[in-house]
Amino acid sequence: MSSAEICKRVSSCAELEAVLSSFPSGVVYRGQTKHHVDASGHLSMMTSFARQGCVPPLMLKWTQYANSVMLALQGPGGPLVSEGRTQAILQHYGWRSFYIDASNNPAVAAWFASHQFSSQMSVEMCEDAYEEGVCLINQAAKYTLSENETGHLYVISKAEVIRSGADCDDLGAEISTEPGFRLRFLQQEACMLGSFQKGLPESSVVAHIEAPVQVLAEFSQRSGFDATDSLFPSAQDDPVLKLLLASPWVRGAADIGVPTFVPGLKLPMYSSNYAKHLSASVALYSQKWVDDPSFARRIPELSKALFIRVPEHFAYGEPTGSSLFPLLTDQLKRHGTVVIEFDGLFRYAERSQEPSYYKGIILAFESAQVSVCALIVEHPGMKLTAWGSELGWHYSVNSSSEWVRAPQKNDCPCNAPHRHEQLFCPIERVEDDLQAAKPLMIGPLSMRLGNV
Repeated sequence: MSSAEICKRVSSCAELEAVLSSFPSGVVYRGQTKHHVDASGHLSMMTSFARQGCVPPLMLKWTQYANSVMLALQGPGGPLVSEGRTQAILQHYGWRSFYIDASNNPAVAAWFASHQFSSQMSVEMCEDAYEEGVCLINQAAKYTLSENETGHLYVISKAEVIRSGADCDDLGAEISTEPGFRLRFLQQEACMLGSFQKGLPESSVVAHIEAPVQVLAEFSQRSGFDATDSLFPSAQDDPVLKLLLASPWVRGAADIGVPTFVPGLKLPMYSSNYAKHLSASVALYSQKWVDDPSFARRIPELSKALFIRVPEHFAYGEPTGSSLFPLLTDQLKRHGTVVIEFDGLFRYAERSQEPSYYKGIILAFESAQVSVCALIVEHPGMKLTAWGSELGWHYSVNSSSEWVRAPQKNDCPCNAPHRHEQLFCPIERVEDDLQAAKPLMIGPLSMRLGNV
């Protein structure tokens, strides 16, 4: 069935309500300011990845932060974060996905059908934790009433989406009982449809409603959606947004008389989050290494360690479960300690009020056992001030260079095993790179892998 055959045109709120009431339960809604078709005239509702492409390193980083935020809000011992919830954060807070976002509420869809997105660069001057001047560059975003005469509201059958082999993940379930929370995807009564390699099958769209923009705006206003904040709460009201904004800032390509920084996660900002004096928990990161003669090399424990510098994206992703690390084991036997250091900072969401960050991994070998610990740094403002290690887990190393979990009394007793398991993602990537390419030696005890 072509998009033209299912199009319904209305001219008033009463007509819109009458058309919407004719549909049975089991449908969701999506609003767009424009109706897109392919070369054959069929509806084209593509995923953001299909439109804009996938950037794997950035996708890994976004996913890592999204999972961290959801785990922090659920609390210790909570269930694993579903793909739908992770994708909801990615899509609703500014990144891309293989999903199509829809709403259980037609008034939400009507708002998006009658309002258009725009953004521009925002430059803010402020001070870091040491009162040094810095420039922060953000993407200031807004929605305004569409300049088009008509908007487009789509009614989508959940059953048809499922029949196509995809899922309908209803995100209306609360993830916290704390009062006052207004999470963006809950405000928008979101339902994620997918995943899709390209876009939504046309067969799942049971109606395409075309209406004047003013009618759609009035319909959404009757449900209380009369301003951008109605659907995009500020960081003060939305803990997911607040935790995502706690990611470290990174040095920009050009300065304007003072150091310039951009967000580590580039989110469109629908309301101001300006602070004249940044707290110590806000890191403004330039390329600084613990592997520096004037820093960690002065510490006896690391004076003879082998440092392996790697790209930040080595820290993100899911380990495959590999336990064979012959090349890393060989380096450990030669040096005793190997430090894998990231060109970047990562912090779990539950620590967003602290100035401490993960900067890498410390591997220490003794008596056929290796301890795997996180390398932690203190980074208030623009300064890397201290380093240390968290308690880790121990693994026995056999003659085949296989690392097998061997619990010890001095292991970390935390209730967050995912943190320790995550450390094997960069370990696996370092092992793979050591096998695939000759590392670049940048000092007698320092090597570099990847593009750092």
